[in-house]
Amino acid sequence: MNNSSIGVRVTLLRQELGLTQAALAAKMGFNHRQTLQAIERGDRKLSVDELIKLIEIGERPVEYFTDPFFWTGEGVFSFRADPASATAIDDFERVAGGWVMLWRWLCDVNNLRVTSRPRLGISKKSSFEDVTLVASRLASWFELGPVPALHLAPRLENELLIPVLFVDLPGGIPGATYHHAGMNLIFINRKDAEGRRNFDLAHELFHALTWEDLPPDRFDPDRSGPPAAKRREQLANRFASGLLLPEMSVRKYVKRSMPSTLDDSAFAVLARKGAEHFRVSVQAFCRRLVALELLDEQQCRDLLARTDIERSSRGSSHSDIPIFSRFFLSQLGTALDEGRLSVRRAASLLGIDIDSLADAFTVHDLAVPFEL
Repeated sequence: MNNSSIGVRVTLLRQELGLTQAALAAKMGFNHRQTLQAIERGDRKLSVDELIKLIEIGERPVEYFTDPFFWTGEGVFSFRADPASATAIDDFERVAGGWVMLWRWLCDVNNLRVTSRPRLGISKKSSFEDVTLVASRLASWFELGPVPALHLAPRLENELLIPVLFVDLPGGIPGATYHHAGMNLIFINRKDAEGRRNFDLAHELFHALTWEDLPPDRFDPDRSGPPAAKRREQLANRFASGLLLPEMSVRKYVKRSMPSTLDDSAFAVLARKGAEHFRVSVQAFCRRLVALELLDEQQCRDLLARTDIERSSRGSSHSDIPIFSRFFLSQLGTALDEGRLSVRRAASLLGIDIDSLADAFTVHDLAVPFEL
């Protein structure tokens, strides 16, 4: 690890111990606080004796300071789940921590930098209309086109450096976001229906881009919790709806596809095919039609009560997709090709064996950067 990375670990340890720079400097035997300050900034190298002293003070293993992949627990996760899943989530965080540290390292060695990141300007006082308008503007900024779900994940990864990792989340949790010092990763349950995956991605993007102004809780279910939390999730859902279902695109689609006979059966076909077209669930499509006053609330409820619609819609069909993402693995492949990381270590950090790692590259249509 370089001086800067070690300095970050020293700062983190000091904060975990609840010490000021002056207090830790005194424990280290430094005459001035500025000495520790220089170490934390990465301007001064930590000597072997000083490292041993820090290990004793903090009761941390040497890997805490020397291994760039050592998960320290820094940063926070937010899950769309109830606290009843806490044990499973703890286990998941430990595994995902390896993915987080690997991504941080890849950004460093592959010299990945974000040139710009949009600020949504959304607060707890924002209206649903405000959030929908912001989502529409973001869709234009990303040039997502008339069916945004087709392009959203690649845009986030390539332009904002937010990896979208499709993984097996515990307990059926649909999505999660990690945040630390301006860095985000989004996790989506790859076993969910396509329509739900797309909606959850847009929902988690809301949290990633509004974390400073509207920080989510560790557990952020849609229908429980205090009013402020429920309001935040409602705003995230409206944002996702506005992003994936642009008003002009939806109105054009409905005008073009509106059946001549407006009975329940005709509306059911419209809802199913609309969901398929926009790659969302029937529920998301119907709710968007209500928001645009193209469908009334009772009609929406009646449609959603027809469970056969949900089962038959491509927007709600279950189709597992390859683990992680092509973008994430392509960055890993670059590091492996250049000999910056061993295959065995990479597989260990990802929590899979070497054969499975090779398979992951193959299913994402990437060259396997090592020989089995």
